Amino acid sequence: MVIAVFENDKFNIIYSKFQNKRMPHAILVNTNCMEKARNDLNLLIKKISCPNLYQDKCDKECNICYQLENNLIPSICDIYPFKMTIDRQQILNLKEKFLAKPLYLDYNIYIINYCEMLNFKSATTLLKFLEEPEDKILGFYLTENLEKILPTIRSRCEIFNVLYENTVNNSEDLEPIITKYLQYVKENHNITFVYNDVFLETNFERKDYAKMLKHLLQLFELKLYNKCQNDIVNEFNIENNIKIMELIKQAIIDIEANVNIELCLMLFSRELRNYYE
Repeated sequence: MVIAVFENDKFNIIYSKFQNKRMPHAILVNTNCMEKARNDLNLLIKKISCPNLYQDKCDKECNICYQLENNLIPSICDIYPFKMTIDRQQILNLKEKFLAKPLYLDYNIYIINYCEMLNFKSATTLLKFLEEPEDKILGFYLTENLEKILPTIRSRCEIFNVLYENTVNNSEDLEPIITKYLQYVKENHNITFVYNDVFLETNFERKDYAKMLKHLLQLFELKLYNKCQNDIVNEFNIENNIKIMELIKQAIIDIEANVNIELCLMLFSRELRNYYE
């Protein structure tokens, strides 16, 4: 029998709290790698939901784990930003969904990814969950920017700082891929070739696409302060820099939300190219 393990030990602490019936009703995970933190969180949810403590092969042999793995559990609400914000309607939908008792699981569980993108109205609407916690509801808030979380949210959660090693590829390895990509965006009239010609030949995994875009985001952040040394990035008009950064951030969110990578990158490439013209 093999028991699945967390990559970061902080999730063992959270799981221990659950086992000892001291689980906080709201946990804020501040991390340097959203993808790895989300993988550990998914495992945590399986461990607290699975009758077999989520053993090896559970995804195939355990009905609960199979449904969790395939996003078929109605008692879990997964919220991602849309157009760089989490709006009030998304929270209202969450509250309406959780009027019903948990189905299949012992808890209704909600996950707010990139919770720094809660706007004031959505955060205010969410406060009832935090100030008057109900039984059988667990909330998880994930962020890579703790300082941007509204104080009303941050002060009502138990915070875990979850850091991972080796979270980004060597910038020297990423730089030529990014340069080649931007060159294709600039020169090719058929955007569909950008994905096939640049990305498929690198044999990227999903996590690598997000890393590449995060590095691209860093280059545009440097450009804001006239410190970027990538010539093709510097060809973009500085006046559009903030808009481009928002575009990159949304693409990262979409990829980490398990959208179709090829479609996501094609749409992103098309939008990015508009800033060249």
